Amino acid sequence: MKEYIQNVVTHRKNYITIHLNRNVVSHSYDIVLKSLSLKNLNDLRDRDGGVAFHNRFSTQFLGDLALENFLKVKFVDWASIQKEIKYTSQIKISSQEISINSSNYGEFPLIDNKVDKPIIFIVRKDEQNFWICGYASLILLKKYKKEYINNFPEEKKKEQIKFTGFSDLIYFKELAELENILLLPKSSYPSLL
Repeated sequence: MKEYIQNVVTHRKNYITIHLNRNVVSHSYDIVLKSLSLKNLNDLRDRDGGVAFHNRFSTQFLGDLALENFLKVKFVDWASIQKEIKYTSQIKISSQEISINSSNYGEFPLIDNKVDKPIIFIVRKDEQNFWICGYASLILLKKYKKEYINNFPEEKKKEQIKFTGFSDLIYFKELAELENILLLPKSSYPSLL
């Protein structure tokens, strides 16, 4: 936990906190129950891996909703999520596709070893509160991947590695600021100077 506090929590003054109301959070349970053809939460608890599946899904799905609320841009397609629970967590801004990576408080987010898009990182602080942490360019992600693999060569073969570069994220306070960041020449990203 010490490493997490040093790498993530110490930068929280730069994050935006978004509070989702209780109805939105409980709706995520309904989506999971329906997609798994279950009747109630007890059935979810009885199903092998049901609770873990719900935790992963709700963290990502609700993180997406938190970002949607913050940016005031609709990109979560409720209808398709209710039909099929697997969906791609990404947003298109200024014609650029950006992945959204939401993780639970106390857990470092995992990034694909073959990362191919920039990422907005979100931390689920608790049941209803989310931190919009910041934007990581593809250059930054590859830099951290390279450093991580150099420090932990045995991780090279894994499909995902943990991301600890919260100090180098590019923080934004509104959609216009994020759009301006995406227009910057890659050489001007502050984390890489």
